Amino acid sequence: MSISYWSLQSKVSQWHTDKLRYANLILRNWVGPEYQPVGENWAHRFINQHCDQLQTHWTKPLDTQKAQSMTPKAKKQWFELVENFVVKVGIHKEDTYRMDETGFPLQDQAKEKVVGARGTKTQHWQDSKNVTAIVTICADGTVLSPTIIYKGKNL
Repeated sequence: MSISYWSLQSKVSQWHTDKLRYANLILRNWVGPEYQPVGENWAHRFINQHCDQLQTHWTKPLDTQKAQSMTPKAKKQWFELVENFVVKVGIHKEDTYRMDETGFPLQDQAKEKVVGARGTKTQHWQDSKNVTAIVTICADGTVLSPTIIYKGKNL
């Protein structure tokens, strides 16, 4: 499935309209009813004015569950669990497996350009409409065959 030129133009136009509306809502809340609405090129001027802290990035898909669980507290708790239940117990590497999954967007989804903190390489966006690939590797270097999961499919 491909996106037509007019469909893409419509999406870009709606995105631009939404960003203008959100910017004006924020501005009205800060300044009050006498605020002056932002102009057509406000986003470019804002990024240029704050180029020491902001830059544009291409998005990378990240499923909702991962996005909500990727916190400093969760990471710290994970390493504490590994320390207490793997390292201290003496579990051997040939008995330790790691499974990971990654989502691939459907054909009608594309990367978007977004603004994020300067110095970061990627900004993630949440989506639950991915085809998922699962890979499993043992700590001793052996691997299992990957598994591909299609939403709503029973293979």
